[in-house]
Amino acid sequence: MSGRPASTAAEVVAAFRRFWRAELMKPGGPRGAAEADALVSNQSPSVKRVALRAHRALVRNRLGTRDAAILYGAARALDRDGDGWELIWDGLLGPGLAACVDASDGRVLLVWRTPEG
Repeated sequence: MSGRPASTAAEVVAAFRRFWRAELMKPGGPRGAAEADALVSNQSPSVKRVALRAHRALVRNRLGTRDAAILYGAARALDRDGDGWELIWDGLLGPGLAACVDASDGRVLLVWRTPEG
């Protein structure tokens, strides 16, 4: 997912799902992605615009020392000016999934598993 900015929440979700299938669900993809596939495929995420640099601190706080929860990218990718999109799939009774996408070019910067509840 890159090269084209998504201007609406629906566009960013559709583009992220294409990225998910092409990059994270391919054989040899990251551990934990298969377990999150039902969330991405079957649920609608909450989506909001965020300031990337300010959002980095929130993401680091959510991740804590759980860098193993990162399926793609790195939190340091958010350490820049500009806006992004945050997508969150609530796992309800199990782990959820979150992603951050650069609003300027549609690149997926970070995908991580969120804790239960």
